[in-house]
Amino acid sequence: MSYDMNITTNNFYLFRSMIQHKIRSSELKFIQEFVSENYIENYFEKGEYLKCVYSLVCLDMLCEKYEIPLCVEYNYYRQIVFEEPIYLSQSHKLENYDYMPEFKRHNIYEISIYDVC
Repeated sequence: MSYDMNITTNNFYLFRSMIQHKIRSSELKFIQEFVSENYIENYFEKGEYLKCVYSLVCLDMLCEKYEIPLCVEYNYYRQIVFEEPIYLSQSHKLENYDYMPEFKRHNIYEISIYDVC
């Protein structure tokens, strides 16, 4: 699935900072909260595709880290790929940066899920 850049990015950087703060505070609590509150589905339904995918990638990475099975009901969202690249780091479009492959699969360029605060 290819998604256009006409995505809702209102307050995305504040959202990104909040996500990364939650992850730093408690990775397992982040997993529990995002699954139990259906945040990923809610973001998608509101047309906030970047928030949906960003949350899902973070969730999947943490599940993998703690050997928790991935939520199969999110497989649909795992197929989202943005048409235009989305660079999230201040080092915008640096070719020598090692962006995280988990995000690159969606055409999102992120360096770390721990770098904002």
